[in-house]
Amino acid sequence: SIPSSFTRNEVFSSIIGMMEAQAPAGEETLTVAFEPTEEEYLAVGRSILRVASPLASRAWLVGVIVVGLIAAILAAFGGGDGLWTRIVPPLALSWILFVALLTGAQRAALRKHQREAFAHGRAVTMELSPWGCRCRWAGGEQATPWHAMMHAVEDGNLFLLFYMTHCAYFVPRRVLSAAEEARLRRLLKAWMGERSRIAAA
Repeated sequence: SIPSSFTRNEVFSSIIGMMEAQAPAGEETLTVAFEPTEEEYLAVGRSILRVASPLASRAWLVGVIVVGLIAAILAAFGGGDGLWTRIVPPLALSWILFVALLTGAQRAALRKHQREAFAHGRAVTMELSPWGCRCRWAGGEQATPWHAMMHAVEDGNLFLLFYMTHCAYFVPRRVLSAAEEARLRRLLKAWMGERSRIAAA
């Protein structure tokens, strides 16, 4: 079977073309070429964490630390010498440390991945057609049909098209004219339906 999303090489080159040829002829398409900055790659990583992994977000980390510290303080200084005062403080502090380490590891891994992606080449071309999304960059090419796309979201100055839980194509708002942004919003809603969380123009 043909994978829903794959990176182009000599074997898949003709397959992508044949699959795209199945799209209705004459329908509207949108092509955007741009050079992402390193900060935009890092921003994409942060957006992916916010959308796909809320537990790795700073808000979650701060919340866990605050709640854990409150529980530890109340248990330690709330009076009494029972099991509560002996067990809760070390458990709360251990939980805070665990979440902090896990969150830090996830964020560091994604930052490393985004920096490596930036190093592979800056020129990116996104082609959106009735068939799906095709992304070309210096290191290769990847294509995903709309039926296999998970969802589309708008986060800050980025439009993100998720084809896996922690993987997304992206288009910075700065590279779009007002007319192109309106087209992008309208086409994504038309092609993805409710899976597009981006407001239509």
